[in-house]
Amino acid sequence: MSDDTRDGPASDDTRDGPRSDDRRDGSARGDGGGRSETESYDTAAAAESALDRMTDGFIAVDTEWRVTFVNERADELLGAANTPEPGEDFWGAYPGLRESAFGEAYRRAIETREPQTVEAYYDHLDGWFEATAYPSEDGLSIYFQDVTERRELEESLRLENELRRQVFETAPTGIVVVDADGVVRQANDRALQLLGIEESQLGTITYDDPEWETFDESGDPLDTYPVDEVLATDEPVRHYEHGFEREDGTQLWLSVSAAPLHDADGSVQRIVVVFDDHTEQRTLETRLRESEASLRRLYEVAGDPETAFEAKLR
Repeated sequence: MSDDTRDGPASDDTRDGPRSDDRRDGSARGDGGGRSETESYDTAAAAESALDRMTDGFIAVDTEWRVTFVNERADELLGAANTPEPGEDFWGAYPGLRESAFGEAYRRAIETREPQTVEAYYDHLDGWFEATAYPSEDGLSIYFQDVTERRELEESLRLENELRRQVFETAPTGIVVVDADGVVRQANDRALQLLGIEESQLGTITYDDPEWETFDESGDPLDTYPVDEVLATDEPVRHYEHGFEREDGTQLWLSVSAAPLHDADGSVQRIVVVFDDHTEQRTLETRLRESEASLRRLYEVAGDPETAFEAKLR
């Protein structure tokens, strides 16, 4: 079980904890400094009503760890079978709580006289809870929420992000992420290798950096790039091939696909560019074309053995 113990309340809503008159069983109500018994009762009743309308569960315990008040929200969160009655031993009502991160935080609040906040998994209720405990002279006020759904959503998001990261890092193709200004923000290891750049250069170079030599089928410099087309059309581009010369003089042929990523307003925020090295494939295709051309020449002169032999030598 993991826990995240923090000093201080979870929000700016500072609560001073229950007074001796904030008890559902009506015991130990004071006279309110000269107020009538009816006035004191009305004040306590109003306090109980306010606590029952809270969205947080609330449990108050005295200095002997006896339960003095449980609001309606606590009944809903814990279930009737798990809700202690006034006067019941707090630790006995919740198996394993004393040894848990919650028990540690509650005891620390009493010992230090400082509020304590804890978020952890509680086995007995099979859920994640966030609780803030406020000490007072009368004992401890505990406000809590069931955060199981939030934790599950966070875990799902974490797994999705981890999956994307693993796909990004382990893909056999180069992957770069370009922002709307054309700056290369991210690149996986394969992309760094193909482009011949260092990770430290990310964020300082653009997809059309003039230092990069790019050319088309005819060997002419590129006028437009796949990223340009995505920015202009807001549509993906697939399997665009062009030549690329790295700083070390090595020339590659890249097959490039690119697609836009939009923000909440529908504007292009990032462009994902995926590319692979097709140099070997193009070399093989060139050799195949040359071989086919040579064969055609042989067929054309096949009627003259001497000429065919000379053509073969060529």
